[in-house]
Amino acid sequence: ERDRSGLSRRIALLEAAVACPSAWQQRAVLAGLSAALPTEPAQRAGFYVFAATPAPLVQLLASKDAEVAKLAQQVMAAVALRPDAGAAPVVDDSALSAEARALVGKGAVVFQSVCAACHQLDGRGMAGLAPPLRNSEWVTGDADVLVRIALHGVRGPIEAAGQRFDGEMPGQAYLSDADLAAALSWLRRAFGNQGEVIEPTAVKAVRDRHPGRAEPWTAPQLRAPR
Repeated sequence: ERDRSGLSRRIALLEAAVACPSAWQQRAVLAGLSAALPTEPAQRAGFYVFAATPAPLVQLLASKDAEVAKLAQQVMAAVALRPDAGAAPVVDDSALSAEARALVGKGAVVFQSVCAACHQLDGRGMAGLAPPLRNSEWVTGDADVLVRIALHGVRGPIEAAGQRFDGEMPGQAYLSDADLAAALSWLRRAFGNQGEVIEPTAVKAVRDRHPGRAEPWTAPQLRAPR
Protein backbone atom coordinates (compact mmCIF):
# COMPACT_ATOMS: atom_id res chain seq x y z
CA GLU A 1 0.00 0.00 0.00
CA ARG A 2 1.46 3.32 -1.06
CA ASP A 3 1.92 6.07 1.49
CA ARG A 4 -1.23 8.22 1.37
CA SER A 5 -0.28 10.47 4.26
CA GLY A 6 0.84 14.06 4.09
CA LEU A 7 -1.78 15.24 1.58
CA SER A 8 -2.28 18.51 3.44
CA ARG A 9 1.46 19.10 3.31
CA ARG A 10 1.51 18.46 -0.44
CA ILE A 11 -1.31 20.91 -1.03
CA ALA A 12 0.55 23.43 1.10
CA LEU A 13 3.63 22.91 -1.06
CA LEU A 14 1.61 23.52 -4.21
CA GLU A 15 0.06 26.64 -2.70
CA ALA A 16 3.54 27.84 -1.78
CA ALA A 17 4.73 27.17 -5.34
CA VAL A 18 1.92 29.30 -6.77
CA ALA A 19 2.87 32.08 -4.38
CA CYS A 20 6.56 31.90 -5.32
CA PRO A 21 7.70 35.12 -7.03
CA SER A 22 9.94 33.36 -9.55
CA ALA A 23 9.61 30.41 -11.90
CA TRP A 24 12.77 28.71 -10.65
CA GLN A 25 11.24 28.43 -7.17
CA GLN A 26 8.08 26.91 -8.63
CA ARG A 27 10.22 24.47 -10.61
CA ALA A 28 12.07 23.47 -7.43
CA VAL A 29 8.85 22.65 -5.55
CA LEU A 30 7.37 20.70 -8.45
CA ALA A 31 10.64 18.90 -9.11
CA GLY A 32 10.58 17.64 -5.53
CA LEU A 33 7.06 16.25 -5.91
CA SER A 34 7.97 14.74 -9.26
CA ALA A 35 11.18 13.17 -7.93
CA ALA A 36 9.17 11.28 -5.32
CA LEU A 37 7.28 9.42 -8.05
CA PRO A 38 8.18 5.86 -9.07
CA THR A 39 10.28 5.46 -12.20
CA GLU A 40 7.75 3.33 -14.09
CA PRO A 41 4.77 5.29 -15.48
CA ALA A 42 2.39 2.44 -14.66
CA GLN A 43 3.36 2.72 -10.98
CA ARG A 44 2.85 6.49 -10.91
CA ALA A 45 -0.89 6.36 -11.56
CA GLY A 46 -2.70 7.19 -8.36
CA PHE A 47 0.48 7.86 -6.39
CA TYR A 48 -0.97 11.09 -5.01
CA VAL A 49 -4.60 10.80 -3.89
CA PHE A 50 -6.84 13.78 -3.22
CA ALA A 51 -10.57 14.27 -2.68
CA ALA A 52 -10.54 16.93 -5.43
CA THR A 53 -8.04 18.17 -7.98
CA PRO A 54 -5.74 20.63 -6.17
CA ALA A 55 -6.51 24.13 -7.47
CA PRO A 56 -2.87 25.28 -7.06
CA LEU A 57 -1.73 22.47 -9.35
CA VAL A 58 -4.23 23.58 -12.00
CA GLN A 59 -2.79 27.10 -11.76
CA LEU A 60 0.73 25.77 -12.25
CA LEU A 61 -0.37 23.81 -15.31
CA ALA A 62 -1.28 27.12 -16.92
CA SER A 63 2.15 28.65 -16.25
CA LYS A 64 3.82 30.49 -19.12
CA ASP A 65 7.08 28.90 -18.04
CA ALA A 66 7.38 25.71 -20.12
CA GLU A 67 9.35 23.81 -17.49
CA VAL A 68 6.90 24.67 -14.71
CA ALA A 69 3.99 23.53 -16.88
CA LYS A 70 5.83 20.32 -17.80
CA LEU A 71 6.61 19.45 -14.17
CA ALA A 72 3.05 20.27 -13.15
CA GLN A 73 1.80 17.88 -15.83
CA GLN A 74 4.05 15.13 -14.46
CA VAL A 75 2.57 15.62 -11.00
CA MET A 76 -0.99 15.85 -12.35
CA ALA A 77 -0.52 12.54 -14.18
CA ALA A 78 0.10 10.90 -10.81
CA VAL A 79 -3.01 12.35 -9.13
CA ALA A 80 -5.99 10.14 -8.38
CA LEU A 81 -9.30 11.27 -6.95
CA ARG A 82 -10.97 9.25 -4.23
CA PRO A 83 -14.71 9.93 -4.30
CA ASP A 84 -16.70 10.40 -1.13
CA ALA A 85 -19.24 7.68 -0.35
CA GLY A 86 -22.06 7.91 -2.86
CA ALA A 87 -20.25 10.48 -5.00
CA ALA A 88 -19.17 8.09 -7.75
CA PRO A 89 -21.43 7.97 -10.82
CA VAL A 90 -23.99 5.19 -10.81
CA VAL A 91 -23.57 2.78 -13.69
CA ASP A 92 -26.44 0.62 -14.90
CA ASP A 93 -24.82 -2.71 -15.68
CA SER A 94 -27.90 -4.90 -15.18
CA ALA A 95 -28.09 -5.75 -18.89
CA LEU A 96 -24.43 -6.80 -19.08
CA SER A 97 -22.95 -10.24 -18.74
CA ALA A 98 -21.04 -11.11 -15.59
CA GLU A 99 -17.72 -10.68 -17.42
CA ALA A 100 -18.74 -7.29 -18.79
CA ARG A 101 -19.88 -6.16 -15.34
CA ALA A 102 -16.51 -7.13 -13.92
CA LEU A 103 -14.75 -5.19 -16.69
CA VAL A 104 -16.84 -2.08 -16.05
CA GLY A 105 -16.35 -2.34 -12.30
CA LYS A 106 -12.58 -2.45 -12.72
CA GLY A 107 -12.81 0.51 -15.08
CA ALA A 108 -14.20 2.76 -12.35
CA VAL A 109 -11.01 2.24 -10.34
CA VAL A 110 -8.76 2.89 -13.35
CA PHE A 111 -10.71 6.03 -14.23
CA GLN A 112 -10.36 7.44 -10.71
CA SER A 113 -6.61 6.74 -10.73
CA VAL A 114 -5.72 7.90 -14.24
CA CYS A 115 -8.40 10.17 -15.72
CA ALA A 116 -10.46 11.85 -13.01
CA ALA A 117 -7.92 14.48 -11.92
CA CYS A 118 -8.39 16.25 -15.26
CA HIS A 119 -11.78 15.03 -16.50
CA GLN A 120 -13.30 15.04 -12.98
CA LEU A 121 -15.31 12.35 -11.23
CA ASP A 122 -18.54 13.67 -12.73
CA GLY A 123 -17.10 13.64 -16.25
CA ARG A 124 -17.65 17.36 -16.77
CA GLY A 125 -13.99 18.14 -17.40
CA MET A 126 -12.18 21.35 -16.49
CA ALA A 127 -12.47 24.54 -18.52
CA GLY A 128 -9.33 25.16 -20.54
CA LEU A 129 -7.72 21.94 -19.33
CA ALA A 130 -9.73 18.83 -20.14
CA PRO A 131 -12.87 18.37 -22.26
CA PRO A 132 -15.99 16.82 -20.77
CA LEU A 133 -16.54 13.08 -21.09
CA ARG A 134 -20.19 13.35 -20.07
CA ASN A 135 -22.44 13.64 -23.13
CA SER A 136 -19.38 13.44 -25.37
CA GLU A 137 -19.72 12.03 -28.87
CA TRP A 138 -16.09 10.90 -28.65
CA VAL A 139 -16.98 8.57 -25.76
CA THR A 140 -20.22 7.13 -27.10
CA GLY A 141 -19.23 7.04 -30.77
CA ASP A 142 -16.82 4.81 -32.69
CA ALA A 143 -15.01 2.56 -30.20
CA ASP A 144 -11.91 2.45 -32.41
CA VAL A 145 -11.62 6.25 -32.26
CA LEU A 146 -11.97 6.26 -28.48
CA VAL A 147 -9.23 3.65 -28.13
CA ARG A 148 -6.91 5.68 -30.38
CA ILE A 149 -7.46 8.77 -28.23
CA ALA A 150 -6.76 6.83 -25.03
CA LEU A 151 -3.65 5.14 -26.41
CA HIS A 152 -1.98 8.02 -28.23
CA GLY A 153 -3.65 11.19 -26.97
CA VAL A 154 -5.33 14.00 -28.87
CA ARG A 155 -4.29 17.53 -29.81
CA GLY A 156 -6.75 20.40 -30.21
CA PRO A 157 -8.56 22.22 -31.49
CA ILE A 158 -11.33 19.74 -30.79
CA GLU A 159 -14.95 20.03 -29.72
CA ALA A 160 -16.61 17.78 -27.17
CA ALA A 161 -20.11 18.14 -25.79
CA GLY A 162 -20.34 21.52 -27.50
CA GLN A 163 -17.14 22.87 -25.93
CA ARG A 164 -13.93 23.73 -27.78
CA PHE A 165 -10.49 22.81 -26.46
CA ASP A 166 -7.08 23.72 -27.85
CA GLY A 167 -4.81 21.82 -25.49
CA GLU A 168 -3.20 18.41 -25.73
CA MET A 169 -4.12 15.23 -23.87
CA PRO A 170 -1.26 12.76 -23.47
CA GLY A 171 -1.78 9.14 -24.43
CA GLN A 172 -1.97 6.39 -21.84
CA ALA A 173 -0.24 3.67 -23.83
CA TYR A 174 1.64 2.56 -20.72
CA LEU A 175 -1.61 1.07 -19.41
CA SER A 176 -2.32 -2.56 -20.22
CA ASP A 177 -4.92 -3.54 -22.81
CA ALA A 178 -7.11 -4.82 -19.97
CA ASP A 179 -6.91 -1.60 -17.93
CA LEU A 180 -7.58 0.63 -20.93
CA ALA A 181 -10.50 -1.54 -22.02
CA ALA A 182 -11.92 -1.43 -18.50
CA ALA A 183 -11.68 2.37 -18.19
CA LEU A 184 -13.20 2.99 -21.62
CA SER A 185 -15.95 0.44 -21.00
CA TRP A 186 -16.82 2.19 -17.76
CA LEU A 187 -17.01 5.53 -19.56
CA ARG A 188 -19.34 4.07 -22.15
CA ARG A 189 -21.69 2.93 -19.36
CA ALA A 190 -21.35 5.89 -16.96
CA PHE A 191 -23.24 9.20 -16.90
CA GLY A 192 -26.34 7.56 -18.32
CA ASN A 193 -24.51 6.08 -21.33
CA GLN A 194 -25.62 2.72 -22.67
CA GLY A 195 -22.69 2.00 -24.98
CA GLU A 196 -21.19 -1.40 -25.64
CA VAL A 197 -18.12 -2.39 -23.65
CA ILE A 198 -14.69 -2.48 -25.26
CA GLU A 199 -12.81 -5.76 -24.98
CA PRO A 200 -9.05 -5.89 -24.30
CA THR A 201 -8.62 -7.60 -27.67
CA ALA A 202 -10.02 -4.48 -29.36
CA VAL A 203 -7.44 -2.31 -27.58
CA LYS A 204 -4.66 -4.69 -28.61
CA ALA A 205 -5.82 -4.56 -32.22
CA VAL A 206 -5.54 -0.77 -32.31
CA ARG A 207 -2.19 -0.85 -30.51
CA ASP A 208 -0.84 -3.37 -33.01
CA ARG A 209 -2.14 -1.33 -35.94
CA HIS A 210 -0.15 1.74 -34.83
CA PRO A 211 3.13 0.35 -33.41
CA GLY A 212 5.42 2.95 -31.96
CA ARG A 213 3.05 5.86 -32.49
CA ALA A 214 3.83 8.72 -30.12
CA GLU A 215 2.11 11.60 -31.93
CA PRO A 216 -1.32 12.64 -30.61
CA TRP A 217 -4.25 12.48 -33.00
CA THR A 218 -6.05 15.54 -34.29
CA ALA A 219 -9.82 15.81 -34.71
CA PRO A 220 -9.62 15.66 -38.55
CA GLN A 221 -7.46 12.54 -38.36
CA LEU A 222 -9.90 10.85 -36.00
CA ARG A 223 -12.84 11.71 -38.24
CA ALA A 224 -11.14 10.55 -41.44
CA PRO A 225 -12.35 7.24 -42.91
CA ARG A 226 -10.12 4.31 -42.02
